[in-house]
Amino acid sequence: MIYLDNASTTPCLESSAEIVKKKLVEGFYNPSAKYMPAFNSSKELDSARRKLIELLGGSPSSYSVVFTGSATEANNLVLNSSLSRHKPNMISVGEHASVYETAKAFREKGVNIIELPLTSSGVVDLDAFKKLMTKDVAFISVMLVSNETGAINDIKSIVSYAKKINPKVLVHVDAVQAFCKIPINIENLDVDYITLSSHKVEGPKGVGALVYKTKAKLEAQIFGGGQESGKRSGTENLPSIMGFINSATILSERLRVNFDKLTTFRNNFINKLSLKSSQIGLEFVVNGSGTDSQSPYILSCGFIGTKGEVLLHALASEEIYVGTGSACNSKHSGNRVLSAMGKTKDEVECNIRLSFMESSIGADIDELSTIIVGLAKKHNSRK
Repeated sequence: MIYLDNASTTPCLESSAEIVKKKLVEGFYNPSAKYMPAFNSSKELDSARRKLIELLGGSPSSYSVVFTGSATEANNLVLNSSLSRHKPNMISVGEHASVYETAKAFREKGVNIIELPLTSSGVVDLDAFKKLMTKDVAFISVMLVSNETGAINDIKSIVSYAKKINPKVLVHVDAVQAFCKIPINIENLDVDYITLSSHKVEGPKGVGALVYKTKAKLEAQIFGGGQESGKRSGTENLPSIMGFINSATILSERLRVNFDKLTTFRNNFINKLSLKSSQIGLEFVVNGSGTDSQSPYILSCGFIGTKGEVLLHALASEEIYVGTGSACNSKHSGNRVLSAMGKTKDEVECNIRLSFMESSIGADIDELSTIIVGLAKKHNSRK
């Protein structure tokens, strides 16, 4: 079995799974209870917050953390509490569905939502952004790394320009596909909110996190016992939170080495697919370009004339698992992000998304590319 759909979800590290198990069985105490074992759980929770901020290059004196049940919940928390009802708001057209669909719901209620266009490489068009950015824009949401193409947005330039025009503007960054994969320094980026996900970094499912400037606006959407400093009520999922922190710490320590290895791996993979396609008359396309603005963890590509979904199922029959884009969009036809990049209908229909982790590096690229290209040819309508 070869798993190449890591942008959808990743296997949990065994050491993190062991932490989860131990906490569920032995360290099961409610952090809000008043006796000593529960107090120790509360201290572990506080330690987890500090560690997460540290991994992002931030200071606990400036940033706070709300643990959620998912990154989708964290994104919804930000937009539902901080998006302005009376002033213009900006989101990129390339955002994850949890941001895009939430903003769309607000637009349908009359809220002013400005969509930022993408370039052909899949990043936010900075020139268009600068023309659209005015002093009354109150909120901006732009993802750091595209979950569809791996394109890396220039968040520092976006934030710097936005806050020069309006120092009070609030900026949210979905960093789900960036965390533990590319360097992030939240202090340097100067963002107000940043969203993270456990199961995208080889941690357990069911945990997301919102790291935010303590002074930034954030209103509770779930009410009850007042956990998470009153921002998100409900008994904290401490076992999975500790597993998340373990995985994030391990992957962060390997970040630079893995980035370099996967950059080489992805480039070699592209070269093999391109070469083998040309040898048998297939047209191979890659969505997004440029090593400086591209995550090596994601490869969006296709073979013109071979539908991506057909190729996905053909590969699955060989126990090679890929995606056709965001799993959160799998029930919808087309691909909003690729279309926004100016891709043709044929290019959109042929799209598959290969996404990697450190474990992918050992794959035999030559054999794998032969299988992929062979199946693409077999199911190609232009043969």
